Amino acid sequence: MEVSLYSGNATSYVHNGSSGSIRIYYEPSGQAHDFTITWEHADRALADLKLTAPDGTIYSKSTTPGNIMTDEYGKYVIKVPNLVKGDYRFDVKGESLGRVWVTCDESVFFHREEMDHTEEPAETQEESSESAGTEE
Repeated sequence: MEVSLYSGNATSYVHNGSSGSIRIYYEPSGQAHDFTITWEHADRALADLKLTAPDGTIYSKSTTPGNIMTDEYGKYVIKVPNLVKGDYRFDVKGESLGRVWVTCDESVFFHREEMDHTEEPAETQEESSESAGTEE
């Protein structure tokens, strides 16, 4: 079963067989994002998931294991460094998972603003006295 969805209106489909796919359109973003895939029958494991970005980049356990943030019963999270404009295809394998939901949120693990504005901890007056060799 293949379901194609556009503009982020519907982001789920019913997975009754052993495989299915869903396409969802996203606007571009320079921020890292997490795609979270959850399913109705959370007591069942996801056999495999492959995410294909509009630019052809494939995210999966075998191609980009470092981008898999969560892989557990009922939930799978893939981090992408940025969003490319276009359709993202999610190929899902698992036995009768029921309704499958896909959500996309800006990543909480790293934001470029935080990385750009990282400051070194300020040295306390006591530490600066010790490094200068003087003690009070």
